Amino acid sequence: MERCDLSLKMLKRLRLKAKKSGFWDRVNVVVADGERLPFRENAFDCLVCALAFDHFENCEGTDGEFSRKWK
Repeated sequence: MERCDLSLKMLKRLRLKAKKSGFWDRVNVVVADGERLPFRENAFDCLVCALAFDHFENCEGTDGEFSRKWK
């Protein structure tokens, strides 16, 4: 499971929660901008964006980027 965030602080918080929950071995964290994800096309079966879409400057471009990443 890949987890992306532009904020290293948020990824560190995720890492602590994952370790406490026993899920750390199944989570890969990546510092990345959602408007330019560093993954090949069709890299995932699905993509979830929770509570973040309103933070993107270019929502239409981000939507296109998200659509490009899943099968």
